[in-house]
Amino acid sequence: MTVLVIRVELFANFEIKLILKKQGLLLCFLCLTTALSGQKTSNKKIERQIDKITAFQGAHIGIKVSAVSSSKSRAEYNAHDYFTPASNVKIITFLAALQTFDALPTLLYFKTPSGTLHFTATGYPLLLHPKYPDHELFRFLNQQKKLVYHLPQESPTRLGAGWSWDDQQYYFSAQKSAFPIYGNVVQFYQDTLSKDFVAKPSRFQTHFFSQKKKILPLKEFSYKYDFNPKNLTPQDTLLKPFPTSPKQFVDLLSEATQSKVEIDSLPFPKDQIQSVFYTHQEEKLYKALLQDSDNLIAESLLLMIGKIKNDTLNTKKTIDYLKIKWQDDFSDPLIWADGSGVSRYNLLTPTILVEALQKTYSILGWDKITSLFPAGGISGTILNYHKDAPAPYVFAKTGTLKNNISLSGFFIGKNNRIYVFSILVNNHTSSNEAVREGIATLIRFFRKKY
Repeated sequence: MTVLVIRVELFANFEIKLILKKQGLLLCFLCLTTALSGQKTSNKKIERQIDKITAFQGAHIGIKVSAVSSSKSRAEYNAHDYFTPASNVKIITFLAALQTFDALPTLLYFKTPSGTLHFTATGYPLLLHPKYPDHELFRFLNQQKKLVYHLPQESPTRLGAGWSWDDQQYYFSAQKSAFPIYGNVVQFYQDTLSKDFVAKPSRFQTHFFSQKKKILPLKEFSYKYDFNPKNLTPQDTLLKPFPTSPKQFVDLLSEATQSKVEIDSLPFPKDQIQSVFYTHQEEKLYKALLQDSDNLIAESLLLMIGKIKNDTLNTKKTIDYLKIKWQDDFSDPLIWADGSGVSRYNLLTPTILVEALQKTYSILGWDKITSLFPAGGISGTILNYHKDAPAPYVFAKTGTLKNNISLSGFFIGKNNRIYVFSILVNNHTSSNEAVREGIATLIRFFRKKY
């Protein structure tokens, strides 16, 4: 047997031994190619790729790519710089939920001998939701003789820190509450019989104004919604946030169950034997979070974590608790303001997001990752991107705020290994579509290398 020593220049010098047998090469250059595939892509090569993408001109770009189960980077570019991550914040919220819950509690309750159900909120958001309804929860409440809702000791603020008031008329800015109902939005659609546009819940009113009239300003506590009929078609279903309050919740639940729901301002009695109601809708809720990027569900998850950990429905207190818990788990400190990424107060680095995704992978495994995360060219918010292969190879969460685009998740390399990545583009002046295509170009570049 002959031993051949080959010296290869990489980031550090090392020796690779190739063993030759009389019959020929048993192990040719397998070790050599494996070592080369593990090289870190240089900043100069990454810069050259970025310079080729017109949509990135003048933007702040952050990149990190690692093997899914390795702390070593394959590529870094401004990887420890802070960026506005938009909905990539949901990756952090998702990780927190995975680490907190085996099953999501929908409500806490106890029954009196007379049959009255006393219950309080956990922050769970799917009761009568227009897109992701939890029918089992509603059936449970609807079957009770009498309902008494105990107010939480601390109700969440309706709006998140750093949210824009201009966005409050849109579905993605549905207000937070202790117990969301109907997704905290009202639906407007055309009745098939009357052909009129009607509201669900019906207590909300529509007002159609002349096409010559300007759009009326949004009123913070209004129950009237103004539409221009010229902007509506019979196929439209409009979803508009309504102002949340405990009274609003019990009034809507009373109408839905056709029985009076009482409010009890006394705290939910801790000395009473309590039960937790579960409906096991985790997959539905997590898909809404990751594939549809639903903001209210993200915010509600943080509230639910706070309820279970600190008995408080307070976003800031929950974030402060998680930051202390994770203080040794991330390479960079989290600058974190809300659960959804709507706030521009959020700042994260590509490194934080990659490390969060690696922790998520260690909990879920690959099969769950591919079923929950959007799949390139197949589902979710990357349905129209990453279609250049027979099967999906990108599974990732998008993030979009004006002039900021993010994509973080997983891709399958040419060697069929799994890589985790984060690409953040801030302060761009191009179209969102052009920036997203630029991100897709970068992923193709890394995929060819790995």
